[in-house]
Amino acid sequence: MQVLRLDGFMGSGKTTLAGLIANIEGVRVISTDDFISEDRFRHSYMDGLRYDDLVTEVNAALQDGERIIVEGVCLERLLPYEDFGQGYRVYVKLVSGFWFAPIWHHFYELGREDAEDPIHADILRYHNEYRPHERNDLSIALPEFGS
Repeated sequence: MQVLRLDGFMGSGKTTLAGLIANIEGVRVISTDDFISEDRFRHSYMDGLRYDDLVTEVNAALQDGERIIVEGVCLERLLPYEDFGQGYRVYVKLVSGFWFAPIWHHFYELGREDAEDPIHADILRYHNEYRPHERNDLSIALPEFGS
């Protein structure tokens, strides 16, 4: 396998998990966070990314035969599985352990799209449309820190 794909909401632990695996396996991590523009908070998530730069970097790594971990939010929309190395799809889910809210992803309710800002609204739309939390090879639930 050449590509490990880690998808999930912001703050779910994708970057931490990617770093741990990269240290053990000696593979390169490409994070969509590294391609977020300076003025990202004025746009939707997709519009705040330097998409062409991301695609160029992933394609160069694949053409060089590198084993890579690609981690980020909205991966299936950004880098469709069929077009970018396929690989193994892992969904990283942060689970709240608070007794009053045993849900995942900091009170985001899937099925809704009415988030307070365009970034979160775009990410909710992505989850509702692409269903990465259901369409993966492995789903990992990490406990929320402090719960």
